[in-house]
Amino acid sequence: MLDTTQVLAKTDLGRDAISKRSHGLNPRQRAVLISINGELSVGALRARFGAGKEAELETMLEHLLEQGLVERTRVEPAPSAPPVSPPVATAPAEPAPATPPRETAAAPVVVAVAETAGESLPEGPDWRVLRDRAGALLHQVMGEDADLLAMRLERSRTEREFMDHLERSFAVVESARGQAAAASYRAGILSAAA
Repeated sequence: MLDTTQVLAKTDLGRDAISKRSHGLNPRQRAVLISINGELSVGALRARFGAGKEAELETMLEHLLEQGLVERTRVEPAPSAPPVSPPVATAPAEPAPATPPRETAAAPVVVAVAETAGESLPEGPDWRVLRDRAGALLHQVMGEDADLLAMRLERSRTEREFMDHLERSFAVVESARGQAAAASYRAGILSAAA
């Protein structure tokens, strides 16, 4: 049984298996292999793909390791508890004016994308516009390999969920297709945001 804090990464053979659709992987195995990025722990992969099928996922991860498609990279450090400081008596603060949460602008997404591309942009359009465009752009860059991730982008119900999937899509494109494809994908997202 794999340690839940173990972090796995794709090998060159694994990246090749994704791009060439080799090694006879079924769609679920491909999805798991695509998600392995050298950052997610086995526990995070279980949370993402395990849902009642932990034993099947464990077998799949061991199979990917045996085939040389992934490798163990490191063990995720145990989270440390923040220091507890004694309570300090303070005067009650003025309550902040109530403002509704803002779901209309994709500024955090645009800023994150722009910063990694070395550009700066004004506040962007509704995040839903970017969500709809991102799936199409992902298919342009990755073809059928983008199906699972594009579906997740398109099904995002909140800006936070969309941002998480968008960040993941950048990593997947770079891992599977290289830096040039990732730069092209980011440029497409930036142009949709302008």
